[in-house]
Amino acid sequence: MDNTFAYVGSVEVEDMVVAPLVQAGYEHVNAVQDAQVVLTHAINQSLLEDMYFDEQGLIQQATPGTLLIDLSATMPSFARELNAVATVSDLAAVEAPFVLENVFVSDALTNAENVTILVGGEEDAVEQATEYLKLIAHRVEVCGGAGSAELQKAAYTIQKAASIIAAVETYALFEQAHRSTVSLGGATMTPQTCSQDATYTMQALGLGGFSSEYTLAMFMGDVAAALETADDCDLILPQAESCLHLLELLMVIGGADMSVAALSLLYADEETCAEQGLDWTRAEQTFGSAFGDEDDDDYFGFGDEDDLDDYSDDEDGGYFGYPGFPGYSEN
Repeated sequence: MDNTFAYVGSVEVEDMVVAPLVQAGYEHVNAVQDAQVVLTHAINQSLLEDMYFDEQGLIQQATPGTLLIDLSATMPSFARELNAVATVSDLAAVEAPFVLENVFVSDALTNAENVTILVGGEEDAVEQATEYLKLIAHRVEVCGGAGSAELQKAAYTIQKAASIIAAVETYALFEQAHRSTVSLGGATMTPQTCSQDATYTMQALGLGGFSSEYTLAMFMGDVAAALETADDCDLILPQAESCLHLLELLMVIGGADMSVAALSLLYADEETCAEQGLDWTRAEQTFGSAFGDEDDDDYFGFGDEDDLDDYSDDEDGGYFGYPGFPGYSEN
């Protein structure tokens, strides 16, 4: 079992993890029971909980002494719970959420130079995990004990979400203004940016592509985890919740597998959206004319009758399996 590892979780992250470890000489095994180290990633909280705590979950399957390294974005409280359960099960668990320098590039995940991994957990386990993590990221940042890395991940996510949405709206403003040559006196202006994330956003929108290893669904999972982290602290974050609303809308009309740059299409005309495979009639069918219903725990009208493949609704604890954020916050 020496130098063996298994990967369990989302297909989006599989190449990011498996290829560099195999290239470094580690043996990839399929059975969790045969692995010395198990690396995991889930794109939402519901999947993550099932992955670890189901009757056939990793806590039950893993051999005593196995190191569990979770790359998911989740709440600090869940990371602490996983650490505690792993300890009593004679396992070790390390939280290792990743942060991307540029979320828009096509190789956002598999280009190690674009990846920073935040690590939290017991010191010995973190030291062992770092041996693996430094092969898939250009920088590994040790944050502290269980929950610390997920808190830092939430901080990064909140700031990135704000910068990206602001840049997308700035781009939309300039695009619209350029259509009115009278207001600009015929001049063509370029929006200035005030952060690196905004610069990356503008560059991506200028290129016009909507393909990346880091998908809109993954970004939505990150934002949902950050909001649930705030909810655990009885804190309302209206700006981040507004971002989640936009992501949910884009998911409904068909943008789940597109890059985060597809947020710009929410400000485009219907014809442009249709050219990219987005269907606004799905929003009308899902939300209704009032974009809502009488169910207080079902903002934007999500309900059991909606048939969005691979995603559960808020009756399962959140929209598309993400923790629920009805209205604004539940607080």
